[in-house]
Amino acid sequence: MDQLSLSPASRSDKATTLTVVDDDGSQQVRTEKTALNAQLPDAALGIPADERGRRLRRGADTVLIDEYVDGQRHTRGFVKCVLRVPLHEPEGATYGVYVEVDKDGYRTLQQAFRDKRPVKVWGRLANRLPLLEDAFDSGVEILEDGSELRARVVDARHPLLLSGPEIGPAT
Repeated sequence: MDQLSLSPASRSDKATTLTVVDDDGSQQVRTEKTALNAQLPDAALGIPADERGRRLRRGADTVLIDEYVDGQRHTRGFVKCVLRVPLHEPEGATYGVYVEVDKDGYRTLQQAFRDKRPVKVWGRLANRLPLLEDAFDSGVEILEDGSELRARVVDARHPLLLSGPEIGPAT
């Protein structure tokens, strides 16, 4: 099975450079158009502009959002990932999305990146995507492979992400 991953030099909004690793270890690099590249998770869009500096922290591929409930601060963690729809189709649409992970998942991903080792963590799709709106907040598994490549979605619980949306007239 081919391994699909996003190269770190390709974080533009319009194109994605993909490295495909074949079963025999050979690599192919190709550039594809990105269907959508989210700049923030949807949860960040609801934060008033005057509060963003205090409540929103951004890294290269992460976003932390502080929320306050009854005076207590709770931090939500999001990781930028590559999502292909349909998930296991090489010719599917490529999206740059955020996935919300719990505190343990966030720490696990950070440590795996530092240790240069692969790890998989489940989270929730944190962006609404055109024609895939029903998949918002559904469970997805992401792979941090320990390299400089961006994390990617490797499994999903929602059928729209696995199979893609129906396109064209209903029969």
